[in-house]
Amino acid sequence: MRHITCLILLLMALVIPIAAQDSTPTATADTDLCFNKGGIIGEETGRCQLNMSVNISYDYPLELIDYPFIVDEVDDYYETARTSFLQMAVESGFAPSPVYIWESDLSYDISLMSDSLVSVIFYNYQFTGGAHGLTSMTAMTFDLSTETLLSLADLFPDGVVPYEAISDYSATVLEERLGADATFPEGYTPDPANYQIWTLSEEGLIIYFSQYQVAPYVAGIQQVVIPFDEIGVSEAYR
Repeated sequence: MRHITCLILLLMALVIPIAAQDSTPTATADTDLCFNKGGIIGEETGRCQLNMSVNISYDYPLELIDYPFIVDEVDDYYETARTSFLQMAVESGFAPSPVYIWESDLSYDISLMSDSLVSVIFYNYQFTGGAHGLTSMTAMTFDLSTETLLSLADLFPDGVVPYEAISDYSATVLEERLGADATFPEGYTPDPANYQIWTLSEEGLIIYFSQYQVAPYVAGIQQVVIPFDEIGVSEAYR
C-alpha cells in the first residue's frame, strides 16, 4: 500500500521582548520568569522569546484518487480537520510554551479495497499540551457500484443493526484480551453510540473503540473483528 505524505507546516513565531531595566533580576530568576510566561531566553538577544508553533502533517490516500465521489468525501474531511484544529489554536490565543508545539497528524489505513467496496479509517492525532495527545478516528465505507457512503444499517438485510450480538462478541474479545477487571463495560454495551466507528475487511466487520472508551489510555485504541456470520451481514458486503 502506498502512503504518500502531504506535509503542511504552519509555523508562527512571535518574539516578545521584556524591556531591559537598569536593575535586572539574576540570570536564573530571569529564566524562571520567562519560562512562566511560556518562553525561553534567547541566546543572542538575552530577551524572553515566546514561540507559538503549529505543525500539521497529513497522509493523503492517493490510492483512492480514481474515485471522484470518494475524493470529495475525503477532501471535505481533511479540510474540516485542518480548519477546526487551527480554529481551536486561534481561540486558545496560541498559548506559548517553551517545551512543545501544537500538533495534528492525520494518517489512514485502507482495510478493504475490492472491485465493489472501499473501506478506510483515518486517525487524527492531536497534541495541544498536557501529559499526552489524543487520537480521534473517522471511518468511511463506500459502495463503488452505487457511489454511496454506507451506514452500518446498510450492511444488514432488514436495515436493523444487531447491537446486542455486536456487544456480546465485543465483550468476549475485549475481556479476554484485557481482563474483565481492566475494562470499562459501559464502552461496549449495546448502545449504538459505542459502534459508530467501523470498517469492513476480508475477515469481517471491524469495530474500533477510542482511547478511554473501553479501557485506560495505556491500552490504546482497541479493535474487534467480528466474523460476518456472527452478526448476519448481507452477502453483498462480505
